[in-house]
Amino acid sequence: AGTGSALPPYKPKLVVAALSAIFSALRGGTWEKGQPIFQSRGSGNDVGNAFVFASDMLASMVEALPSELFKPHVHAICTHVDWLQQQWITEVVANQGGVLGTLLELRGWRSNHLPPEGGPLGWSTAQGFRCLARLSALA
Repeated sequence: AGTGSALPPYKPKLVVAALSAIFSALRGGTWEKGQPIFQSRGSGNDVGNAFVFASDMLASMVEALPSELFKPHVHAICTHVDWLQQQWITEVVANQGGVLGTLLELRGWRSNHLPPEGGPLGWSTAQGFRCLARLSALA
């Protein structure tokens, strides 16, 4: 079997330094857009997911690392939770499959990498909930 997918030895000092750098770059609860993680094929499918979504990144870090490493960064983490609270949006749409004339409320989040107009998106809402669930486990 090959070793190409083997992880290098865990280096706690490097992880602590990386977390400090990551959380010091947090501004207003999110990180700058940065470089896309993949190139979109055409302009019609841009749902904001070509860039790392802060909730996804934070949840992934909490899942992968020991919880005690996040204690020095509680304030920064709280700024992201505040951002999530401020970005919760509701969109009222017609109920297409139900009683004629009824409306549905869609609630959730929209990627901060998209223009603010528009309703919540499924993928970013799922990541917002995933992030909050992982952060609640830290408490």
